[in-house]
Order: sequence, then structure tokens, then C-alpha cells
Amino acid sequence: MNFRVLALLLSVSFFFIQCATQKNSSNAWQKSIEEAYYTIWSTGAAPAGTGANFFVKFNKTGDVKVQSFVVNEEDVEFELRQTETETLIIGRKYTSPDFEKQNQEMPEFYRQEKYNGMLSFSVEGKTVSVSISSFERREPDQRNL
Repeated sequence: MNFRVLALLLSVSFFFIQCATQKNSSNAWQKSIEEAYYTIWSTGAAPAGTGANFFVKFNKTGDVKVQSFVVNEEDVEFELRQTETETLIIGRKYTSPDFEKQNQEMPEFYRQEKYNGMLSFSVEGKTVSVSISSFERREPDQRNL
């Protein structure tokens, strides 16, 4: 067999094995979601600011580096918290008092009835994508703001 053909077959095989490993890693993280929920908060007296916190809790850990957190097609800031047994990624959306001075209604983003999201992060050098089809709504807990 020609050396080039053999090299090509080996490289293609390696590519498919690598893709399968990355997909399995994503699936493992997708299946390890314990809970996904959100809270909407407001200071109650405009103009003071409004915000939303999106929590995704996994029953897995690892060397996680968050790359992006998107909720309803909007990028949100993110924070990572880990213990020995779980990983918590918190997405935060905030609207400053300046916007509320111009418009006394709560911004449209916070009035939506359903939120979905996409997390992208790396774990030990492998890219992981996790989708959240629906966040559960919860009342704000002052400890998590």
C-alpha cells in the first residue's frame, strides 16, 4: 500500500476518534446537569438597576475554563465556582440605572417567559458545549446575588 494513502487513512481515523472523544466529553457534561435555574431581581425603585442570574449546576468537576455563556441569544457575564464534587457556572445580566432613567418599564430581556442557554467551556484542553433548553424560574436568594 502506498505510504501516502496509509498516512491519509491514519490521519482521518485519528480525526474521527478525536471528534468522538470531544463529543463524548460534551455529552458527559450535558448529562451531568443537576439543575438549571434563573432569578430576576430589581431594587424595586427605578432608577437603580435590574438584573438576572442564570445558574447551571453540574455534578462533575475538572479543570474548567468558561469561554462563553449565552442566554436567549445574548452574551452574559459568567462566574465559575467549584467544589470537590460539583461545578457551578453563573451567568449574569445587568441593566444599569441609566437605562431605567430613560424608560421606567422593566427592560424586555427580563420580561421574557422562557429562557434557554448555551455554555461553551474547555475541560482539560477539550471543548465542551452544553445546551440548556429551559431554565426554571426561582425567587432571588440574597446569598447568590
